[in-house]
Amino acid sequence: MILIPGYSIKETILTEKKTILYKGLEITNEQPVLLKTFQVEDLNLEDVTQFKQEYQISQKIACSGILKCYELKIFENNLALILEDFSCLPLSQFPQKTIFSIADFLRIAISLSETLGELHKQSIIHNQIEPKNIFINPQTKEVKLTGLGRAIIVPTEQQTIRDIDWQEDSFAYISPEQTGRINRFLDYRTDFYSLGITFYEILTGTVPFSSEDRMEMLYSHI
Repeated sequence: MILIPGYSIKETILTEKKTILYKGLEITNEQPVLLKTFQVEDLNLEDVTQFKQEYQISQKIACSGILKCYELKIFENNLALILEDFSCLPLSQFPQKTIFSIADFLRIAISLSETLGELHKQSIIHNQIEPKNIFINPQTKEVKLTGLGRAIIVPTEQQTIRDIDWQEDSFAYISPEQTGRINRFLDYRTDFYSLGITFYEILTGTVPFSSEDRMEMLYSHI
C-alpha cells in the first residue's frame, strides 16, 4: 500500500484505471480524510493538470455541497488530493440495486440540484456528473459532489469540440455534447443531462443505455 507522509491509510474504497481513493487519518489530529492519488507511474500533463484544477477550484468556490479539498500533496513522484470525509462513500460503491426510499431520493435529488445550481451561478460547469463523483453518508443521506478536475469555467475558458479520454464506466453518463459527435459546445445543460441519468439509475437500478460497444454507447446519447 502506498505511503503518504503525514497520513495513515485505513482502506481502499475506489480503484480506477489511473487513480485510487483511500479512507485514512491525518496523523497529527486523527482527522478522518479521503486520499485520492495516482496508481500509475507515468503521469502525463493532463493527469497533473486535472488534480491541480480540482484543488484550485475547490479552494475558490463557496458551496457547502462540494466535497472540501484540504490539500494537494506532492510526494515522491506522485500527487495526492486530501479530501473531506463525512463518513461517506461514492454512490458507485453502494451495493448494486440499492433501494432508496422516496423521501431519501428526493432529499438527495434536491441537494444535488441545488449544488449544481450554485456551481452554475459561479460560472462553473462540472462536466463529469456520475455516481463515482457523488458522495453520500449512508446514514444521514447527506450528499456532496467532487471530481472537478474536468470542470469548465465559463465564459472565460475557451472551449473546443474534441474527444475526451473518458473511462469506459463513464460512457453511460455523458451528454450528447460530450460525445464529440455533434457540433455543439458544452453548457450548463450537460450537467443536468448527466444528473438525470444518475437519478434514473438511483430509481431503477440500471442506466438507460448499456452496451459493451463504445461507439454504440456514444450514439445512444445522440
